[in-house]
Amino acid sequence: MLSAQRTRFALLTALALALSLGLVACSDDSLTSPADRAPQASLDEQWQAEVDALRAEIGDEAMAELAPQLEQARAELGDTAAKHGARLYLAYVTTTFDDLGIYGNGRSNVLGQFTTVGQSTVDFSTDPPTQYVDTVITDTDGEEIYTEGVGQVVANADFTGAEITGTVEFVGGTGPYANVAGTTWYFGNVDFVAATGWYLAWGWINLNG
Repeated sequence: MLSAQRTRFALLTALALALSLGLVACSDDSLTSPADRAPQASLDEQWQAEVDALRAEIGDEAMAELAPQLEQARAELGDTAAKHGARLYLAYVTTTFDDLGIYGNGRSNVLGQFTTVGQSTVDFSTDPPTQYVDTVITDTDGEEIYTEGVGQVVANADFTGAEITGTVEFVGGTGPYANVAGTTWYFGNVDFVAATGWYLAWGWINLNG
């Protein structure tokens, strides 16, 4: 029984980490590349714009649940994006899974709408378990971003859910994302019974490496 629980746990946590860097803060479908954006506003202005767009996407109730994580994200982000000459990155994604794989759908202030698919492994010898994940994010034009992530999965006592935290690195892609670089940090919750989850990610991205 424990083995079956761990197998299910691994698949579902893979869902979380593989898709955790999915992005969702843009309410304008036409903005699919930072090159098409106006010059960067101040970090505070960027942050507020992305938070407002996220609120429009998911509503006040979901935003209230995310409030502690958003506060943490803003405090940790600081001037990191500006130091890298990069764009602020704020993300939210919802996910599902089945016996064949892990799937995500979301929106990004950089990519617009996107889908993600990931492959992962979970090391249960660590406490909490550590997950390593490779992910492909695909935008609406079919262009891809490749990522590598590592995080921790803290399951509740009966393995019906978990909190997930970690870091994802952009490591390349196709087309306009060939030279992408950046880092996101994330926080998520997974419901193992319903096979659903939500994830918030924040950090920086630079298409020029």
